[in-house]
Amino acid sequence: MKLGATKGRRGGTKPDAVKTAAMLTIVDAPRMTAKGRRAIAAWLLKQGFFLVAYGQEYAARFTARYRYRDK
Repeated sequence: MKLGATKGRRGGTKPDAVKTAAMLTIVDAPRMTAKGRRAIAAWLLKQGFFLVAYGQEYAARFTARYRYRDK
């Protein structure tokens, strides 16, 4: 099966179609400090724990953002 062969935004209509359950975008990772990367990694772990513990309470489409003030 070709990965790009499915139709539609949500992965197609075939029962064996490859679908996306989660996406992650990290902006300017090479420009981050080691401390900044560790902070985002810790935040991602925290989000994972919340997903496992409270995922049944999430909306059908959930978006989490790591926000910071630029100095």
